[in-house]
Amino acid sequence: MKINYNSNFNTNDRIFSLDELIVDLLPHGSGIDGKWNIEQDKKGNIYCLNSFTCYNENGMLDTYIDFSIKLKLVNMELHVVKLSFIGKHSQYYANKYQLRDYLEYLFFDVANMQAIAITNNAQVDITRYL
Repeated sequence: MKINYNSNFNTNDRIFSLDELIVDLLPHGSGIDGKWNIEQDKKGNIYCLNSFTCYNENGMLDTYIDFSIKLKLVNMELHVVKLSFIGKHSQYYANKYQLRDYLEYLFFDVANMQAIAITNNAQVDITRYL
């Protein structure tokens, strides 16, 4: 899948795949063990989909919670816009395991996200990752 971007920028000196760059910037591990899938709608919104692995109090696998992160690409800046849980099953277990607080900390806390370089309403110059 290719993400569309504004071709007015001079990118002739470098070849990059924006979807691969976004996947590299997103967190991996600590429950986010699935493969990131990137989709883009007709309005240009970017959706990053993954699953969170939940274990019960005995350390046994309980369930997977599907979630998505909505990103906006404005010029050369990425902005985290929204966190959503996909389906009633995921919403129920996200509430049971209080997963919203954890994922919001990962994606919306500026101090934490500086290490990953995607911050809410803060500039991310993606050209420095190329």
